[in-house]
Amino acid sequence: MKWITRERPKIDRLACPWLIRRFIDADAEIIYVPFDQVIPLAASLGATPFDIPCVEYTHHEDQCTFDYLIARHNISDPAVQVMAPIVRGADTDRHELAAQASGLWAISAGLAYNEPDDQRLLEKGMLLYDALYSWAQHLRHVSHTQQPFENLLLEVFQKFLHQQASKGKKVPDWAKELRELIQDQIDTNLSLSLKGLSDTLQVHPPISPASFPSTSITFLSAITSANCASRKPSSCWKPGIASPRSLT
Repeated sequence: MKWITRERPKIDRLACPWLIRRFIDADAEIIYVPFDQVIPLAASLGATPFDIPCVEYTHHEDQCTFDYLIARHNISDPAVQVMAPIVRGADTDRHELAAQASGLWAISAGLAYNEPDDQRLLEKGMLLYDALYSWAQHLRHVSHTQQPFENLLLEVFQKFLHQQASKGKKVPDWAKELRELIQDQIDTNLSLSLKGLSDTLQVHPPISPASFPSTSITFLSAITSANCASRKPSSCWKPGIASPRSLT
């Protein structure tokens, strides 16, 4: 089956082909042409026009073409239902409909800007919507920083950096290394492990989430000591300069 629409797709004209190929017709051919050629070519090629005015598959009231395809073909997949307001919000500039709508618009606009070939753009769009579908199906309840003590660790660390800056002091190298280590842990595991950090930095005994609030400065102190072993004493932060009360 052939489907035809306007050239230079961004939101609906990438999201709809993804929906068509994944839930309606896996072998669908998607054709992009200048606006004034859509209807004439649809007739000569036997293709279904979509996302242009005055055809069946288009916007209806406050719904976009992606919504109409879902309703018209009775697609009840829960993840697709989660995606619908994101696509609608991005396509109609109503980003308040879903927190992810503005991000989808930004990525889609960037893809269209970088890729001048519509068919190659469609290939990339298929990957984008496969990823959004996986998020909606498996990951939408997963946060980047999941555990309360992760936020506390980051908060303590940021307070220390703020103290350094307010005193006009240069951020020590060990602090930059710690920041990278924390971010790497979060990025790769989606969950920060204090035990993993303790093991990596050879901090003993390991720090647990339960003890973290009272031992956060000890943890930073131990990291500092490990990093100061080969540095001049004057270049390192010393335990005791800032009390736990002032940082937590």
